[in-house]
Amino acid sequence: MSKKKEETRAEEEFQHDLYCPFCFFLKTVKESKVKHSEFCNHIYNAQIELLQAFKSLIDARISALEKKKTSASRSKKATKIEVE
Repeated sequence: MSKKKEETRAEEEFQHDLYCPFCFFLKTVKESKVKHSEFCNHIYNAQIELLQAFKSLIDARISALEKKKTSASRSKKATKIEVE
């Protein structure tokens, strides 16, 4: 393939991928998976960190709901009152 055709093809692919930045990013990651193993390690670790961040938010919300439930059940207990 001539150099001019390769440049035109590369420009067309680049312009075609501009419609979605996420698609462009994922395509770039997929293509560089073998070439840049350190990059892929960072992306993998970032995925773990993101999931752990969501997990901490969920755990905090569960704890808050459990505390609210136990405090509500304690305050609604019936007390026996003797009437004379």
